[in-house]
Amino acid sequence: MKLHNAKEDSVKEHFNESGSKVTFEPSTGSIDDKESFAAFVNEQDAVELCKKIRTVIIFDASPKLFIRLVENNVKNTLLVGVHHWTEGEYLFLRTNNLYFYPMRELNAEKEDSCDAIMAAVKDADRLHVHINETVLDETGMTARDLLYFLHRIRLLKSIKSISFHGNNHALAVKIMTELF
Repeated sequence: MKLHNAKEDSVKEHFNESGSKVTFEPSTGSIDDKESFAAFVNEQDAVELCKKIRTVIIFDASPKLFIRLVENNVKNTLLVGVHHWTEGEYLFLRTNNLYFYPMRELNAEKEDSCDAIMAAVKDADRLHVHINETVLDETGMTARDLLYFLHRIRLLKSIKSISFHGNNHALAVKIMTELF
């Protein structure tokens, strides 16, 4: 698997919690959305990347990226973990009948929410997961909670790629290793 834009010290063999070895091959080239990959991205790269892929789950505290994707006609996108928005963003989500899972709901009904997310993407032939580090900031979602969702979603076998926006590269590599 290729790891795009990684820090040199984070590129090596890792073992996920199942004991499987995951080897990241560093890449400085452009991302080929047809192959399996893991990538560290900025917000603009995340938009461009998600526009190329059919089905996307976004773990983010804010709906900004999600709204940008909807405005760019990326239809099969779910927002998970949102907990702060402006009045305009909230109205946009509601008036466009978009599916999103606020943090409050995830904390109260984690298993049911995960089942609903899985049901929404179960027919995807290629699933991309984008994680913004903010979903773990001030939301009550721990890295372990996030891994719970990712382990469950991984059972669908359609996850082919993941991107991470944030500064915690050690956490990003841990999360990426668990998906493959």
